[in-house]
Amino acid sequence: MRRVAILVALVLIAAACGGSDSDPSATTTDPDATTGTTAQGTTGASADDGTTTTSDLGSGTAEFVISRVVFGDEGYVSITNVGGAPGNLDGWNICQRPAYYRIDSVEVAPGETVHFTDGAVAGLTGQAIDANGRFGSLQASGGEVGLYVDNSFGSAASIRSYVEWGSPGHGRSSVAVEAGIWTDGGFVPADGAPGLAAVVDNPVAPADWATS
Repeated sequence: MRRVAILVALVLIAAACGGSDSDPSATTTDPDATTGTTAQGTTGASADDGTTTTSDLGSGTAEFVISRVVFGDEGYVSITNVGGAPGNLDGWNICQRPAYYRIDSVEVAPGETVHFTDGAVAGLTGQAIDANGRFGSLQASGGEVGLYVDNSFGSAASIRSYVEWGSPGHGRSSVAVEAGIWTDGGFVPADGAPGLAAVVDNPVAPADWATS
């Protein structure tokens, strides 16, 4: 009986001290390693419905630029959100000195383009807003378009995008040059062209534009 008791005791001690490869505490996975979360926030997680988080889309902020200018009686200015999040153009201004158009509330998704027209324009898709010619006539012979976050038209801190064609030195050209979004003395040759189209996401020089 004594030997049996000793054997039972030895078996119990071995079981208490032994380990197992299947022990859950030894195989716990850091959840951050599977969701892409870092100390700065989520960088690669996907929602259950297959959509991606804002941080997956790019900068995570809205960024508006002039992407197209069409000349003539059915002329218009196109503004595109090239950033990584939705944004609203409420209070922004399209300016061709001395004319300007203050934009009301309009939500723009990442990659979306909004057209600001002078009356009805056939064939436009997406959002089109009639500006009633308030940013001036768009003529191939020469002009400019500046996009401002507010109505401080002489401020380099307020201008966000700019294009000038036909000749240099239009009314807001120096503001755009000071802001670093245009080339001093630069312009896009456009006489006889139907319009201009940006060939890069964030145009800042004449070479970033083509006649179209």
